Amino acid sequence: MTKIKIETITQIEDLGYVDDWVYDIEMMDKESPYFFGNDILVHNSTYFTVPAKDKEEAVEMSDFIAERVNKSYPKFMKHAFLCQPVFDKMIACGREIVGDNSIFVNKKLYTIHVVDNEGEAVDKIKTMGLAIKKTTLPKPIATKLTSFVKRLLIGEDWSTISRDVVDYKNELKNLDNLLEMGLPKGVNGLEDYYKKYLDDSGTNLPGHVSASIFYNMNLKEYEDYDNAPISSGNKIKVYYLKKPMGRFKAIALPTDLETVPEWFVENFINKLDIDLQISKLVDDPFESILNAIDYKVPTAQLLLMEDAFEWD
Repeated sequence: MTKIKIETITQIEDLGYVDDWVYDIEMMDKESPYFFGNDILVHNSTYFTVPAKDKEEAVEMSDFIAERVNKSYPKFMKHAFLCQPVFDKMIACGREIVGDNSIFVNKKLYTIHVVDNEGEAVDKIKTMGLAIKKTTLPKPIATKLTSFVKRLLIGEDWSTISRDVVDYKNELKNLDNLLEMGLPKGVNGLEDYYKKYLDDSGTNLPGHVSASIFYNMNLKEYEDYDNAPISSGNKIKVYYLKKPMGRFKAIALPTDLETVPEWFVENFINKLDIDLQISKLVDDPFESILNAIDYKVPTAQLLLMEDAFEWD
């Protein structure tokens, strides 16, 4: 039997780690989501459906279930871990959210319209693991996509939402939104990769690293001394090209740029693959969500077909 030791938290430190992946680890070939990591009992949330007729009844039933589960713990702790009084009540569950609609794409990939959060009435979306939640999307675009998902979850007709999605994609094609359209990335090891590239121009480079190197090369090419080159640790935005330029399929811009360099506007605007960019920003994040409910990612062509085959 694994020994359990109760410890008191003495310090919480903010690591400032907000712009990268966060991993939810589980054990292979284990049905239970519970396991010990560094002697810490780790667990995941459990979702279930309640046969309620409205929000109020759902909240009441959820609270009742949480209460009954907590009442069962002392007996379980005594039987499973030989806990004595006081210690047998040191484990408890908490009723977190109640939602009225949801889309579960896969294990730990879901989005829920939350109507109650720990007893407080709310109207918000909780998303876990999906692309619309990750920092690999520009925040304004992620916010917009989340608003479309919320409209779907609260029951708005998909045909109306899909037309608004297509309109939004057309808005993004306006090049005034260029800085908003870049795919966010963090770049590391750039200097080492660049040395490898100089030694062998055919060496394999991660796409965002290659795009950063291409940006730096163009800074020199166009004698741009006003903007700093991209270096390791920088945040960048990646833009895809219609056709490769040499070995480069994309070009990057530093995230902290306030205006697009003139040489970029003059020499690259017309070479950017805007349709691919929008597909990466909107279609790809939407696809997994919509596939889970047998919907198609909306496009202008798809809407035309639906209109053409629509009968009264």
